[in-house]
Amino acid sequence: MKHKYFFGHKVSHTTDNAQECCIQIPSPQDIEQMHAMPAGADEDQFERLTNMIRVIAEIQSTDSSLSVATTDLVTLPKHWNQLFAAMKKGDAEAALALLGQFPEEDVILQALLAVHTLKYLQELIIYCVQAQKKGWKQLSPDILITPGAFEVLIKDIAMTLFHSGKMHFSFGLPTHHAYSDEGSGFCILNKSAVLIKYLQHLSSKPLKHIIVGTDVNRDNGLCDILMNSASDMDIRHIDIFDSRVYPQQDGAFITKAFKQSATDAGQKIQLWQRGNFEYFAVDLSLTLRKSGSVHPALVFALEKIKDEIKLAKTNQQKVALFLPTGWDSHEEETAYCGKFVDGHLMGRAEARKTRFNATDLTYFYENLFKIYQENKSSIEKVYWGLEGGYAREMYEQQIQLLMSLVLKDIVHQDTNEVVPDSPKNF
Repeated sequence: MKHKYFFGHKVSHTTDNAQECCIQIPSPQDIEQMHAMPAGADEDQFERLTNMIRVIAEIQSTDSSLSVATTDLVTLPKHWNQLFAAMKKGDAEAALALLGQFPEEDVILQALLAVHTLKYLQELIIYCVQAQKKGWKQLSPDILITPGAFEVLIKDIAMTLFHSGKMHFSFGLPTHHAYSDEGSGFCILNKSAVLIKYLQHLSSKPLKHIIVGTDVNRDNGLCDILMNSASDMDIRHIDIFDSRVYPQQDGAFITKAFKQSATDAGQKIQLWQRGNFEYFAVDLSLTLRKSGSVHPALVFALEKIKDEIKLAKTNQQKVALFLPTGWDSHEEETAYCGKFVDGHLMGRAEARKTRFNATDLTYFYENLFKIYQENKSSIEKVYWGLEGGYAREMYEQQIQLLMSLVLKDIVHQDTNEVVPDSPKNF
């Protein structure tokens, strides 16, 4: 998927397996534009991502085969840079005029417009210019725009769109709550939706898209976009969330949105369908863990992935797998947006039943990577994007866990390299 808009080289690509897998992080310059952006707990997005990137850098320092790339590798076309220059000068009128003069074939803009309205993109440009007065512009309690936010988001999306790695892990601003015409829940643009439509546009044949969302907060924006503008595409969305927390949307709400009743998929999991789009709601307040077992929500997701890949092979389809991930579904999360239910902060006993632990996530990642290795020729792309996760000690441990398994099961798979010991005490 190499593209003329993407230049530069990945870091430490010492093996073929390392080249197929990339960890994307924002550049220091881009992170500077995240000051004061809310992130669900005491840290803002600047502090949160700075800490996450530090952990990734420490892991890479012990194993340089972990391929890490920053968004400063993205070189955008001249007209994008002219647009950003006009915005930095505070000239919203000129910036909007430049946007209107973009070439029709501009891939980035067309990918954005497949998901977001032109009016909304124009509004974001204006908001960024207005943010220069104070250094930020508050649109709602959970959406704050900084002067460079639009440029940061465009670079982040462009890098993911045009990077050639088959497995892509992205750390950046969250996206899954964003709607086509407005931001929501810390999310401004919906990157997963953009990538889903872009990959389908590139493919000469219909792809099978499988989405497994594990953020404790429902993928409300992503579901809404796909339901209303991608129902002709072959999409299975397994959304694992707790309806008692933000945005507090239960089965009754989803039924109203789909304008149809749900089908029982077993284990108190409900299925809605519009056209070829199937949406599975795995509500963690209903689908509970039994003592001593892996959480059934993750077991269900893995089984659905395997079933859908098998079906795709029968239909001679390629598979694109999307994993909008939230570590706020971890039992050690402390943020109110993930744990405040029914007027109180969830206790440990409740969290053990309705949230994931390290054993669950290890099982999920190991089996997911096994599925990938066994079906690699049938898989077009795997995109993992971090959404939520706000308790620092918890998310640092989860980064260590994930990166250790990426190294063991992807980068060093089928090689004779000596794999460093995995971090302990997850």
